[in-house]
Amino acid sequence: LDGSFPPVFLKSNFTLPGDSGELRAYDGNWLGRPARIVEMEGFFQEDILEEQLEAIEEQLEGLESHPRGLLVEALLKLRKSPGSDTGTGLMQTIIAMRVKELHEARRASLER
Repeated sequence: LDGSFPPVFLKSNFTLPGDSGELRAYDGNWLGRPARIVEMEGFFQEDILEEQLEAIEEQLEGLESHPRGLLVEALLKLRKSPGSDTGTGLMQTIIAMRVKELHEARRASLER
């Protein structure tokens, strides 16, 4: 493991079902270093939340090591948490999934 954070990419910019938000990806910089920025503008709609989350999961690349539907399941469990109706909860959940993946890989390398 080289210690770098595993990237997650957005296949293309898109508008959420129901037109309540948009996910975008673009090149920028973070702390003076080149970075690929993924952001969400807007909010989730409670009545079509699962459909919106499934659309997001379909557009993300880099979560392939996790079972399909895990992101949707995790976010549905957190649907009443602060930030769960915006991109905040989405980004926190994606990061948590990637950190878990790093932890599991590190643990497996130490067990060899």
